[in-house]
Amino acid sequence: MDLKSFCTRLGLEWDVAISSEGQPVMDADYEEQLSCSYTCVELAVGDGGSSAGSGTVYITTRRVIWVAAAPANSSLACTYRQVSMHAVSRDTGTFSKPCVYIQLDEGSEMMEGEEDDVDDLTAELRLIPADERQVEPMFSKLCECSALNPDSDVEEEGGASLFFDEAEVLAGLPSEQRAAVLAARAEGALGLQDGEDAAELDELMADDPERFEDDDEVDEAEEQQTQAGTAPSNGL
Repeated sequence: MDLKSFCTRLGLEWDVAISSEGQPVMDADYEEQLSCSYTCVELAVGDGGSSAGSGTVYITTRRVIWVAAAPANSSLACTYRQVSMHAVSRDTGTFSKPCVYIQLDEGSEMMEGEEDDVDDLTAELRLIPADERQVEPMFSKLCECSALNPDSDVEEEGGASLFFDEAEVLAGLPSEQRAAVLAARAEGALGLQDGEDAAELDELMADDPERFEDDDEVDEAEEQQTQAGTAPSNGL
């Protein structure tokens, strides 16, 4: 199966828009930003690892994009919403080279009349850098940007899986990036958004001001009240 058919049947982007500078056009509606890029990366698709050639991988805050070195119009892009699992693969029994393995959520994007061929399609991608040392940095960036999309259906259903020590990945990130990832996860866990949710939080705090106070702050306040109550009067 060629790359275009693979993308079409799985609902992936095939004809990625490229700017005059030769890079993918970011989606302004989603405030998409380019995080990093890696050149000389082979793309393999399907269970058999059929090669689509070598190209450049662009990891953005919303998508994973691969653009072939040739032909110029060959490309692929998937959102983090479409990724059900990603991992570092070094098992040569599974694939001949170290790579970043991505399993896609097949969802319901199959085109009508193609149900008979579903068993022949394996929704898998492999990103194989020519320099094996790029495998783990590429995976780390993928984890970092995936964490910035906490509202994906995959995460809500508990379907996202990482075959990697995530604590190790976070520890290896620069402090600013690690803080951003943790903040994004905290926001997603609390379900806080602008507007209505923020108003609900304000209402909770108004009903119970001590609800979100730090234990140290509470202890300090109680100690001050105790000292004020036991202080001798100037009239005695």
